[in-house]
Amino acid sequence: MGAMWSRLIPAALLVLPTFGQVTLVVDPGDVARPPVCPVTVTLAMDQVQGLAPNSSDHWKGTLKSAGQERAVQARTVRDAEGRPVGVELAWFEVDLEPGEVGERELTLVPRDGRSQGSFVFALEDGSSVMKKGGEAVWRHMTAWAPERHDDTFRPYTHLYGAGELCLTKGPDGLYPHHRGVFCGWTRTQVGDQTYNFWAIPKDNRPHQEHAEWVSGRGWLGSNLARVCARAEWKTPEGEVVVEELREWDTWRYDAAPGSPHVLLDYRITLIAHADEPIHLQGDPAHAGFQVRLAQSVAEAQACTYTFPEGTTGGQGDNWQNAAWVAAGFPIAERSFEVLFHDHPDNPDPTWNTRNYGRFGPFFQHTLEPGERIELRYALRIRERQPGHPGREQLDAAAEHASWMTPVKVRVK
Repeated sequence: MGAMWSRLIPAALLVLPTFGQVTLVVDPGDVARPPVCPVTVTLAMDQVQGLAPNSSDHWKGTLKSAGQERAVQARTVRDAEGRPVGVELAWFEVDLEPGEVGERELTLVPRDGRSQGSFVFALEDGSSVMKKGGEAVWRHMTAWAPERHDDTFRPYTHLYGAGELCLTKGPDGLYPHHRGVFCGWTRTQVGDQTYNFWAIPKDNRPHQEHAEWVSGRGWLGSNLARVCARAEWKTPEGEVVVEELREWDTWRYDAAPGSPHVLLDYRITLIAHADEPIHLQGDPAHAGFQVRLAQSVAEAQACTYTFPEGTTGGQGDNWQNAAWVAAGFPIAERSFEVLFHDHPDNPDPTWNTRNYGRFGPFFQHTLEPGERIELRYALRIRERQPGHPGREQLDAAAEHASWMTPVKVRVK
């Protein structure tokens, strides 16, 4: 289960001297990369010489190339028994050109405490918030209260623009069950019972309940924040039929002056807990992993969509043969875009897009008892800045190609 831009372990031997410099070779391949490109790579611990594996779980890294210096986020990776097995690195590459292989001098030293400019993750009453630079990047709503069933029947994630402008909708407005970034199927059939984990109606009251933030799966630094939320999909009687693990990486960076981009890389696992097959069914407008934008977008009917070349369909706002969809919309006299990536390892999707601001991929699937399905998605959120052309005029197709083809990293 890899991160968006390469969590590979190179086949070549990777050797790091004690707190010394090692030359990394960065190969973008023949892919046109975004102007700012996140990169991650894991070096196996038994291939790293000189680093005392138990001296630190967090390292301060520096990459130098052609007189420029980049900060590298680094951590020790441990197995289920707590043994150190690798070192994971995360940093940003800038202005990578197709075919231009470059060298970087890497230095690692132990780090105590939080690095300057790190993401901050805070547990609050009924929600958890991820901040960078003092501003919320996203807020995951975690409250569950049976007496407030209609307000708390699912966990979901609010997205924010600069200045903590909320871009998504809660339990208000048009279609109250549409909330932020959410997931569900209208017809979740278990034996002779069918549960609606999409609208979660009042006369059939299942719910999706946040259970915990999974320990050992988090990583906070100056470049990347990683979390994993566990949720349980429960029947009206409280029986768990589906367990959901939603892990995502958060990157925040400036692609142009005053234009922060947020990149969310999702790895979602759905696990069957029933004794009978679970049929995830519905239709493209009422099932899947979805985004619902703020109520003001619905009131203006102002959401427009861009699709890749070769997309087919359109009847009923349903689309096929699309690897990504980009939604453009205004909020508070500002203009934003959310680019939604679907991974080819996922079941073949049909997208549904509404001009009121709800969109996402749909598929149907059957989970046998104990079976799990792993899904990959990504969201890139940016504010459109017409005063900053060049880097701001990003190519969605190129971004998707970059997500699909990770930057390769090896030791020279």
